[in-house]
Amino acid sequence: MKKRTMIRMLWDQIRAVVLTLLISDAAILFLNYLYVNKLDLWLFYSVLILVGIALYTGFKVFEIKKIQSDLQVDDFNESHYSDSAYPFVMKLQELETRIRQLDNEYESEKRELSDYFSMWTHQAKLPIFAMKLMLESNETEPGELKSQLSRLESYVNSAMAYIRLSSASTDFVLSRQNIDQIVREEIRANAGSFIRKKIAVDFQGENLMAVTDNKWLAFVISQILSNALKYSSSNSVIKIQSLADRGELIIEDHGCGISKQDLPRIFEKGFTGISGHTSKESSGIGLYLCGRILNQLNHTIKIESEPQKGTRVILGFPEELKIQD
Repeated sequence: MKKRTMIRMLWDQIRAVVLTLLISDAAILFLNYLYVNKLDLWLFYSVLILVGIALYTGFKVFEIKKIQSDLQVDDFNESHYSDSAYPFVMKLQELETRIRQLDNEYESEKRELSDYFSMWTHQAKLPIFAMKLMLESNETEPGELKSQLSRLESYVNSAMAYIRLSSASTDFVLSRQNIDQIVREEIRANAGSFIRKKIAVDFQGENLMAVTDNKWLAFVISQILSNALKYSSSNSVIKIQSLADRGELIIEDHGCGISKQDLPRIFEKGFTGISGHTSKESSGIGLYLCGRILNQLNHTIKIESEPQKGTRVILGFPEELKIQD
């Protein structure tokens, strides 16, 4: 900054000297013309004046060109600007960078939303097509029809959760909740699927209480139960435990399990893994949404699994959120 100031001062002094010489030469030329009237001196000083004018004009042109170059330069260089203008230029650059960043984020979110709903539309068509086929063939089975409606409802709930989580504000309402009661309600909501797949539920509750959002936690538990049902074979058992002293809810199935290489990526958006490739219902969105919801609720989720042995999901409620009766 000091070096730039010295150069600017030197530049101003040179311009002042040139302007002084120009004025002095003009005065001498005028006096010479009035009193001496010698042609050679008159021509000499005329040349000096022209040189002075040329130099001064050159300085001005150079300065204008430099300003134009500074305005067009892409890479910011603080030497281009005066001390007083520097903070404003820096602020403008910060705002421009932020605008570009927000624009890129908006385009990315728009692409992700478009990709998600393209996939969602394809998934939602399957239960709709199945129900239409049953109605057209007059072979409607209430249980199967209810199953397809349940699938469609699950897709709609996932889409609504995806939209709400992508918005600027999410409608979390934290309050004292009985976690066991939420689990029982979700078991009843999925009772038809348990019966159709001949899968039993072993629920052992310890009256676990915690501060949470009833609606969002119910969505998470529903997604976990849905996965357990999806990947479990008939005549198996899904075991659920609530441990009040440890502040944990454990949901364990004996399904196909998750491979070791897939486990680190199960919460990534769109990741289905080896097990997901065998199921047309897999979207890679359910666990992604669960992870985001639980993170915002300040709950934890841990998944342990082995191929062909089953999966164990552990929801944790931090000490400060547990409520002891």
